[in-house]
Amino acid sequence: MKKTIYCCIVVALFLATVLTSCKTDEKEEEEKFKPSITISTATTGMVTLKLAGEGNVLIDWGQGEKIVEMTLSEYNDDDWVNSHIKFTRSNFITSSSTITISHAKLSHFECGSGTVNCISNLTVENDWLQTLFCYGNALTYLDLRSAPNLMVLHCFSNRLTSLDLSRNSKLFWVNCYRNQLTSLILGSHPQLWTLICTTNNLNKEALNNIFGTLNNSLLHVKNLYISGNPGSAECDRSIAEEKGWKFIDN
Repeated sequence: MKKTIYCCIVVALFLATVLTSCKTDEKEEEEKFKPSITISTATTGMVTLKLAGEGNVLIDWGQGEKIVEMTLSEYNDDDWVNSHIKFTRSNFITSSSTITISHAKLSHFECGSGTVNCISNLTVENDWLQTLFCYGNALTYLDLRSAPNLMVLHCFSNRLTSLDLSRNSKLFWVNCYRNQLTSLILGSHPQLWTLICTTNNLNKEALNNIFGTLNNSLLHVKNLYISGNPGSAECDRSIAEEKGWKFIDN
């Protein structure tokens, strides 16, 4: 009797181990190809994606076509010209679509739609992403709340009216020039040293709020570009200057 009970316990433990292993493998597979970037297009046009990272990437163009690519290369900032375009794919979007890029370790991402600006929404949910280039589109919505390790953001020449960067504490370069921003929300950005928000719709109060949240680190030169905003002449620049920020007017 005791031998039978012992055998049952051994079998049960073995089955539990197998099931746990299967669940772990399933979880790793889900993580490997979980959607990390979602793009919405509003009109017909050519969409080009440029990516860098580790491992495999799955692109769903939203039109029944799926492409699996292997061997993404890491982004190397020391070799800017050659390294930041390690993987490029383009597709002609014939109607409004939702494009998803699934990759757990995507470090660099660019998206563009050429002369026809058809990209309207962009959502990033990726803990690995460090650099994002989404300039020159027709973005009215940009959600970066789930990109905690983002360091460089170029989202200029879009149609954004608000931008929330309060959860992107590792940012050191932000260029949101030539949008329609009335609100730019910053949080704790101890490494931020360049902020370009020229040619937007930021009034005096909005600019003063931005100045109030800027870091006061003296470890590097910090440049601030605000010209072309309604409040650029009346805002209190001393708030930023007392923290070591230099205004660049052009």
